[in-house]
Amino acid sequence: MYVTLLVAFVLALQVLPVPARPNVRALDDFVWKHHNYAETTAFLQHFAKQYPKITHLYSIGESVGKRKLWVMALSDKPAQHEAGEPEVKYIANMHGNEVVGKEMLLRLIKEFCENYGKDKNLTALLDNTRIHLMPSMNPDGYELAYSEPKRDWILGRSNAHNVDLNRNFPDQFFKSVTGPPQPETLAMMKWIKSNPFVLSANFHGGSLVANYPLDDS
Repeated sequence: MYVTLLVAFVLALQVLPVPARPNVRALDDFVWKHHNYAETTAFLQHFAKQYPKITHLYSIGESVGKRKLWVMALSDKPAQHEAGEPEVKYIANMHGNEVVGKEMLLRLIKEFCENYGKDKNLTALLDNTRIHLMPSMNPDGYELAYSEPKRDWILGRSNAHNVDLNRNFPDQFFKSVTGPPQPETLAMMKWIKSNPFVLSANFHGGSLVANYPLDDS
């Protein structure tokens, strides 16, 4: 099943041709672009409204800048845990200026929604797994990097308190590497403790790195 889940994610990598027409506004016509916080929110709300039977849009909390930490759950019963059904989470944009994973998860949401009931493998995934997709764990950092008039992707790695969220979680040796836990970090820890996740992925950008449990030693 998890191999199929990874295959489903790979499907989102396929850049489908967009019709050559100006001012493409329909959210159903996915365009590979940077979606800021307002656009991401509109995108998620649109698909939650269009596909209410397989989507459940919720927030696990807010960022320092009071932006919601959105999560889209997808399943045949998306708003509830079913005994024996695996819970999976994908998280992107922990570093606000590492942006590719965010767009991949938005595209993956679209693929699941539009192909449920049509594609056998994707349908089986949602019938037998509940998949939680968080496009942005650090919306404040993203907005800093995205902001006009000049976008600067060197900025925005940290949150609005200039804290690297990737080093803000407690580990086996130190309570925290970057000081007091941030709102985003606390929300994540509460969320993780509240759900029996059995598979997770956190998408970064830049260097190719593979982590393994307890590798901070």
